[in-house]
Amino acid sequence: MKVDFPSSFFTANRQNLRNLVGDKPIIVSANGLLQKGVDSAYPFHQDANFWYLTGINDPGIVLVITGIWDFLILPKRSDYQDTFEGTINKKTLIKMSGVTGVLSFEEGWKEVDRLLGISKKVATITPFDNYIEFYGMYTNPGRRQLIKRIKAIDKKIPIENIVPNITELRIIKQPIEVKAISAAIDITSQAIKAVKSNLGKLSHEYSAESVITAHFINNNVINAWKPIIASGHNACILHYDDNTNRLVKNDLVVVDIGAEVSHYAADITRTLIIGAKPSARQREVHRAVLDVQNYAIKLQKPGVTVFDNEKKIRKYMATKLIELGLIKRASRAEINKFYPHSTSHFLGLEPHDVGDYKLPLKPGAVLTVEPGIYIPQENIGVRLEDDVLITATGCKVLSAALSRDLL
Repeated sequence: MKVDFPSSFFTANRQNLRNLVGDKPIIVSANGLLQKGVDSAYPFHQDANFWYLTGINDPGIVLVITGIWDFLILPKRSDYQDTFEGTINKKTLIKMSGVTGVLSFEEGWKEVDRLLGISKKVATITPFDNYIEFYGMYTNPGRRQLIKRIKAIDKKIPIENIVPNITELRIIKQPIEVKAISAAIDITSQAIKAVKSNLGKLSHEYSAESVITAHFINNNVINAWKPIIASGHNACILHYDDNTNRLVKNDLVVVDIGAEVSHYAADITRTLIIGAKPSARQREVHRAVLDVQNYAIKLQKPGVTVFDNEKKIRKYMATKLIELGLIKRASRAEINKFYPHSTSHFLGLEPHDVGDYKLPLKPGAVLTVEPGIYIPQENIGVRLEDDVLITATGCKVLSAALSRDLL
């Protein structure tokens, strides 16, 4: 499954960014390859901002946007790369991106040197730190390498961060972007249905993962992230993805997955019962989460902020936790014991897409609605997640066709 994005989409995105940033040169880097083994790299995933501006899925390329023309700078490549990976086709890059200039590494950086000498300023995307301690992960060096090259030309040149500008553009999805997200949602929904209909026959969490991945491969799409198939106590671990445990009859299993279609992700979660009718307590917790989700969906509309919605949803969640006998008072600490995450995040080129949670929502924004209740001492974890499009009058649930029932 593929949604074809015309070069005009990327050309318009570059012009819209130019209109926001002004007349200084804008330079954006693709991601680079990351070493996996001695002579092998991890599967490549393009920087979302670079793709949004070019549609190019090759590593190491640099985009330069000027008031006169836009051009691409090719990376240096070894004979080994050209032999084993193939050469870069300039005509394909031009056709895909609508960028008419494709320069060699030497030619491109000579032109950047000339431009910076005239402009005396430049705009780019501020790089991440080498290591993000909060997530415990290293970051792609593409952006840092770009800054290093710019500073090698002029170490004192002022660098403007364009993250707010490109976020402003990406948060509002154009019709073709909604089409891609909707296609990803349809394939994801079908995969969950396939798991649901076969759940009683599956032996392990990885058995369910194999059903999902096979369905995605058969539709020529990939997982937007490693599927979360969390049964029993594992359902209380929010991003559990080992998927190794046996599926035990009468346990609940949280299936949190998303297909990626033409770089755009779906993000849907359903909680299912394994091979039997759910207990009264399991139904009670599931019903509470469903009530909170229905309440939260009604809040999604233009003019409100995700931040303010979260406060309302947590208050409503507190009433459900009290009804379930899990807490006695609606304090933040007590709620967090059973509901430790937020309800919504933006969705698009990334499962957790860019967006400002304190700015009023506008038509065209796409976000998730995913409340959950997690009770480790009872081996019960329930999460329901749907994807919604903000409209002129409220919201449209893009994943509404997929049942939210346990059975």
